[in-house]
Amino acid sequence: MSTPHVRDETDTDLRAPTYPHLFPSGCSPHVPGVDEHTRTWLAATAITDAGDAGARLKATRVGRIVAHLYPAAPAPLLELAADAFAWLVAFDDTHVEATDVSAARLAPRIASFVQVLETGTTPTQDAFAGALTDLAGRIRDLMTPAQAERVLAGLKEVFLAMLWETTTHRRPIALAEYRAMRPHTVFGRFATTLVEPCAGLELPAAAHADPRVRRLVHGLATLWAWTNDLDSYRTERQALGSEPQTLPGILGREHGLTENEAFAEARRMCDAEAAEVHRLITELAASQVPALPDYALALSHAIGGTQELRRISDRWRAG
Repeated sequence: MSTPHVRDETDTDLRAPTYPHLFPSGCSPHVPGVDEHTRTWLAATAITDAGDAGARLKATRVGRIVAHLYPAAPAPLLELAADAFAWLVAFDDTHVEATDVSAARLAPRIASFVQVLETGTTPTQDAFAGALTDLAGRIRDLMTPAQAERVLAGLKEVFLAMLWETTTHRRPIALAEYRAMRPHTVFGRFATTLVEPCAGLELPAAAHADPRVRRLVHGLATLWAWTNDLDSYRTERQALGSEPQTLPGILGREHGLTENEAFAEARRMCDAEAAEVHRLITELAASQVPALPDYALALSHAIGGTQELRRISDRWRAG
């Protein structure tokens, strides 16, 4: 077993890298209305309270986040995106991250959520299931059938990743396992499924099957996940009192790196992924396939939006 890395007291830059030179950013003019809508929706669904979970969700500022991820989205889709992220963050904070969580405890609820997505009905008297029923109905109402199925499938991927996360709290995660699963957690692959409808696009099936598009979507989710790990590293370490199971910690443990060295390696990995994502966006922006150049641009803006997270949200700031 490799030696866990130790705190390096020399000067270090424990921040996520940003790439404003590679990815543009914008912001929807619908921010105030979206924020107000989501506050009202959360109150109506009662999926969180005024305690720590409610405060953490408020600090996340999902309305402003989605306004930067999907700057061209019409208000109803932006409201839907904000509500979906609020649901995911609230459930993750209160249940997936609970100290007594286990796959056995979470599995029945995940099964009820899958049933909601497949049937459109709420099987239990559960506030989260009821709110998810509303989200699933709006997804089908606001999107084409093909888009809706991709978005709903993205939610199922999140549920799979949540079950995986419950198994990671008491065991070390190998880097290969982390790389396979981390992009599917809360904001990752699901967030990419919203890019197409929020940009008002309808890609042909051949575009979705294009290996370059598939690699780009995976790269986008990966970059979001890794930079989020770097953003939240100090906050999570402070809250846990130990090394969080995020990219810097896993790299340090597997390779016996100091904190500085692990962060430098994590930033190098982010840089390489950002360069590959930018290369693919540039290539696809010149495509003759209908809607694909606009889709590549929308993906670029979505990545640019994630670069605004530290400024927008208080969630990842260390105390």
